[in-house]
Amino acid sequence: MAEPIRMVKRSVGGGEQPAAPGWQEMAAKYAPALEETLELLAVLREKGILRTLRDVAASGEEVLEILVHQVNTQGGKRLLKNAVALGEVLASVDLQGAAETAKIVAEGLRQPAGAREWEHRPPGMMDLFRAIRDPDVAAGLLILLRAAKVIGAAARGAEAGTAPRP
Repeated sequence: MAEPIRMVKRSVGGGEQPAAPGWQEMAAKYAPALEETLELLAVLREKGILRTLRDVAASGEEVLEILVHQVNTQGGKRLLKNAVALGEVLASVDLQGAAETAKIVAEGLRQPAGAREWEHRPPGMMDLFRAIRDPDVAAGLLILLRAAKVIGAAARGAEAGTAPRP
């Protein structure tokens, strides 16, 4: 068993700690990082985020209790499972390729010139055949058909209880 402390030594010289050796050299070495950190702190303070973080840290036990309570609900458990599943999906996706695809889809969703011609009459079979002969339309349809095939195979596999093909 440890011995109790019987005497506390007081430091001489007003209790000030000597400066750590080399702190000025370290400050000079990391000056750009320190400047960026101060800028970040200024922005966090301006937006009120710094005060919020300080308040959360000050009431840490209370916040932790609320978080634990929320996680123990059905919705909280589902949220965590969904977050993990989303993380797994995002880890398996080429994000740069997905971003490019999203940009292409967004561009395609903007109303193109000539799209208003079908507002007055529905497209007929000849209009569809004419549109399919366009190489860009054909390429887009092939991509959609491949995606539909993968989604359908995965859905059938889920219904049958088998794992979908990679």
